[in-house]
Amino acid sequence: MNPSPNYGAAEYALRAPNAFYCLGPSYTFLRKEFSICCLTPLAARDSVLVTLGGTDSQLLAYPISKAINELQLACKVILLLGNSHKEQAKLNKLVEQYPLFSIVYRPISVADIMINCGLAIAVAGGTLGELASLGVPTLALITVDNQLSALTSPLNNTWYTATDVRHFNAQVSRLDANEALLSEIKTEVEMLWHDKCLRNKMSNFARRLVDSQGCMRVVEQIKIGLKQKLELV
Repeated sequence: MNPSPNYGAAEYALRAPNAFYCLGPSYTFLRKEFSICCLTPLAARDSVLVTLGGTDSQLLAYPISKAINELQLACKVILLLGNSHKEQAKLNKLVEQYPLFSIVYRPISVADIMINCGLAIAVAGGTLGELASLGVPTLALITVDNQLSALTSPLNNTWYTATDVRHFNAQVSRLDANEALLSEIKTEVEMLWHDKCLRNKMSNFARRLVDSQGCMRVVEQIKIGLKQKLELV
């Protein structure tokens, strides 16, 4: 089983020619909260979400949140965190400086946060499947080498656009490479937020790609496989 769009069916066939395969985004596993969440029309979603995973090892939360708030998009900007952050003091000052900026820690339902967001900036990991299921157009950030498939995926520039930020160095505040990456992110976010037609197309594409039935499809494949094995006995 591999929900990635870059699953390489030929490679799997060489490894296990007689296996049953569950390959591609339609087999994405989602938590229950994503299947019971009531969808909000994209036009009614008034927030930009920033979600950078549990560790944020590159310390992207503060510079990205600051960059997006500087755009003055006249919408809510929500930073989703698992716990307090290494740069918590800086983030708290941003909350004081920008009335539309807020930080949410360990929400009971992540889906309830995402469903009200018309755009997300997210690390290119498992969160992408969750965002796709709710039709959230996304700027996906490549932070480590094992996320590079999101950059080369045929889905890049469909419902999400990918940006490589592996070389961002939070320890050097004025590094030219940092400034260039933040400028690229700001430009992309501003363009996407103001292009409602494009975001609507991205949202519709995402929802066609991933739904809440991935687990059931895997179960059905298992049932088919077991039935065929029993018939051979």
